[in-house]
Amino acid sequence: MVSPVSTRTSAPNTPLERLQDVDPLEQRNDLQGPLLGERAEADGGPVAADMKLSFLLDSAIYHPLSQVDVPPQFRKPFMPPPQPGTTTAQALNQLNLLIGNCDFVGAAHYAAVCLSSGVVSATDHPVIFRLLSARFSCLELIGQVLLAAQEAKALEDLSSDFYYVIPEVSEAEIETHDGRRPLAKHIMPFDLRVQATRLQSVGFSDLRRGITALYELGLEIREHIASPYTSDSERRTWSERLASLNMHVVNSLIELGDIECAQRTLSHSKPADAVAQTYWAQQMVLMLIRLGQLKKAERYIDELEADEDIKQLLVSLVSIADGRLDDAAKRLENIAQQNPKSSMQALAKQNLSVVYLYLGRIDAASKLLDDLINDGYSSVSVTMNLATIFDLKSDRSRDLKVSLVNTIASSDSRKRAFTNADFKL
Repeated sequence: MVSPVSTRTSAPNTPLERLQDVDPLEQRNDLQGPLLGERAEADGGPVAADMKLSFLLDSAIYHPLSQVDVPPQFRKPFMPPPQPGTTTAQALNQLNLLIGNCDFVGAAHYAAVCLSSGVVSATDHPVIFRLLSARFSCLELIGQVLLAAQEAKALEDLSSDFYYVIPEVSEAEIETHDGRRPLAKHIMPFDLRVQATRLQSVGFSDLRRGITALYELGLEIREHIASPYTSDSERRTWSERLASLNMHVVNSLIELGDIECAQRTLSHSKPADAVAQTYWAQQMVLMLIRLGQLKKAERYIDELEADEDIKQLLVSLVSIADGRLDDAAKRLENIAQQNPKSSMQALAKQNLSVVYLYLGRIDAASKLLDDLINDGYSSVSVTMNLATIFDLKSDRSRDLKVSLVNTIASSDSRKRAFTNADFKL
């Protein structure tokens, strides 16, 4: 077992030094945060200037990427490696441009190139973590979770002393806190730490250990909330992180296949904030529908304080789960008619197309999805459902799928990356 956070006093040179006498697979199995939207800072504590992360700058860690899974219409040439003299700020700006253009394959490639090209100093922790966050997130966005999971192994034991720094405080300040010393703080940004924890559990094929690691992280968060050194603003931040971590635990339990435990965990995670409660109640409804507890889901919907359209959308899902497809179709048609050219209408049309498909109204379902594509709503669900309809209604479905790719590629409303799997090609 690793030492409690509050007892950390020193940091070895690399995470592996703590694991020399331990089976790595036993010990190192301790994810959408923003890609580069916020600075990749430590949890508020000091960062040792001489702590080197050179083990993360090895080009052997990062897998070469191919665009063979990307339709030719969406392929873009990879950016060349940064030239000598390129600053980290310039490299990060270029990475942000790639992400802003939804070129996630190119961004994942460029992040790895920046990490291994010598542009980044081994002691520049914020930049290294920003690049890692971008690399992992972009790989997940293009469906390469296993690649990201393999690369996350390079971080090794995220709970080792190596990743913690103890803030320096004066003896006088310690006396004012009844002799208590400040807690050690992790140098990795919280969102990246959670993401890497999940990826490592996938990489080591041990989802249960990943869930255990999230619970241990929750205990660490509670220590920081209770610490007298934690300011009010920091305490609010830690509390928000704890609420976010609860959802990661729920998602991990779902990924593990333990839906009932996920439902129990979610039910005990009701937030205090009224707005957050509304979002939580919607999640509870979806979870109960998944479990087949439709009556209980209906009670949650009745008590839900949300727009009527949202409530009707949830009721339609209950109707679908209960086999009352005609009722679901009527509710979704009303939502679609009352919310023209909106995201709510797009969601209603998407669900309505599935209902029409179940009812055997294939042409009507196809028309709805075509309309969504023309209106700029080309989500994965829309493209895959339309590709499925092509398979059902035509012997030349591949030609229709290629035509769909061309239509989206020529549109100015593309807001995501595309792969062949999105079009069932």
